[in-house]
Amino acid sequence: MLTRTLLLVSAVFICSACSSEGDNAQTRQVGDYFLTLRTDPARLEVGRDAEFTVHIEKDDEAQGGCRPRLRQYMPAHSLATDQSWHDMEPLEKGLYRARGSEFSMGGEWEVEVQFNCGDASKSVTFNYKLVWM
Repeated sequence: MLTRTLLLVSAVFICSACSSEGDNAQTRQVGDYFLTLRTDPARLEVGRDAEFTVHIEKDDEAQGGCRPRLRQYMPAHSLATDQSWHDMEPLEKGLYRARGSEFSMGGEWEVEVQFNCGDASKSVTFNYKLVWM
């Protein structure tokens, strides 16, 4: 566990020196699982949708055969897309991808990822702030 934490902290420092767009990876732990979510574009933009990839690990091993899905919503607003779930397709063992909905306005957004791996069913939330351009 300590090794994983040190690796994650190191990755954050290394990626802070990346391009001006930066690596927007966010990692969350839920139970024994670690999920890392990335977006493309790296900097989410108002008026555009995004592609999301999630990497799922348990015990330092990528988890294949999972069934993740995601939704994006603004906790402070009720939008038509709040309950639009997007199933994620497998790319390789432990890596999954989906295209989300348009980010219709600036403000605080959340991306919730639900996933089933074997008999484990979990949910985790990632936070994003979009600014009006």
